[in-house]
Amino acid sequence: MNNLLQLDTSIFNWINTGWSNPVLDFLMPLITYLGDTKYIWIFILLAGIIQAARSAVSPEILYDKQKYRIYLLRGLLLCLIFALIYGLNAAVNASLKSIINRPRPFDVYDVIVRVSRHTQEQLSVNGSFPSGHANNAFYLAAIFSFIFRGKGFIFYGLAGLVALSRIYLGVHFPADVLTGAVLACGITWIMLSFKRVRNRLTTKKTDEGGY
Repeated sequence: MNNLLQLDTSIFNWINTGWSNPVLDFLMPLITYLGDTKYIWIFILLAGIIQAARSAVSPEILYDKQKYRIYLLRGLLLCLIFALIYGLNAAVNASLKSIINRPRPFDVYDVIVRVSRHTQEQLSVNGSFPSGHANNAFYLAAIFSFIFRGKGFIFYGLAGLVALSRIYLGVHFPADVLTGAVLACGITWIMLSFKRVRNRLTTKKTDEGGY
């Protein structure tokens, strides 16, 4: 266990200090916002709308008021499904944070902290393990990879950058972001694998307006 903790700390120092440069100092604080909880709901709404549109039989439904209402209801249903999956992710992540209550890197080591003092104080109240930002980012990556088949490398690549940003900013250890990512992918993949959920997400509407 001590060897794993030492490795975790060594990798953290390598990224947090060894990678230090003005370009990353500018980019990483911007990239990390992609995993902010306050933006998750916007992405969930976007995912629901996109998937509802992709599962429509034809764009002609937009000119039929009755079918258009069904299209909107389907979009709301998909948003609800995505929100429930996110809620499960968030609950598991928050529970582990509370149980393990691992200190933040800046609470135990002399590190380079690239967030404001106010943000740092807020983060100190919550445990470091696992990373909520990494969990959020990989949850979104799994959802959008499900919607846009064959484009997963884009979404998982962005999620990886979000996870990396948390280490670079000095607010998470590598084990924190890795665990957050694994949890998000595991929970989301399992939920999406259920036949009833997949049917709801992929079933096309009929010309009569049903689905």
